[in-house]
Amino acid sequence: MDKYCFDKLNDTIKLFLEDGDVYFGFYRTDGLYMTTDEFKKYSVDIPCYFAENGEYREIQEEILTRKKKKLYCGFLTVARTISDEKLFDELQWIFKYYLETTFFSPKIGFDEFADIHSNYMHQSADIYLLNGYTDFLFSFYDSNCFSVMFDPEKQNVDLVCSKIKNIWN
Repeated sequence: MDKYCFDKLNDTIKLFLEDGDVYFGFYRTDGLYMTTDEFKKYSVDIPCYFAENGEYREIQEEILTRKKKKLYCGFLTVARTISDEKLFDELQWIFKYYLETTFFSPKIGFDEFADIHSNYMHQSADIYLLNGYTDFLFSFYDSNCFSVMFDPEKQNVDLVCSKIKNIWN
């Protein structure tokens, strides 16, 4: 993603992301748009960024093998940080590093979010909106697909679309 698009993406996020905590749910590392050196660097830098500015937690999953169940870490991760300029500088690397990234300004506790995200494969992301855990949900995929989701019964659709359109035009 070029700088122009990334700046527009940041401006869009800033419109709807509230000040304070931001929760991230990640599904798998990817690094498709990174060099090998960048991938190695950010495999250390991203967890450190979250650990130093909030929290970073890999989710243990129970995996069935032919012989038995075992615990595995590697597919799902959650993180918490605050919404500030440092986060917006890191976002481009976070987006490039993970296959799927979901994030939002929370109305629930971090442990509750981690429990919900641990069931990532069995539910859709809109549960965060439907259950009132956030007002706006952001998703970014390694295909450079970005989405802003919200509950149209709680937000003025025309106003939200107008604000986004003003940034991208």
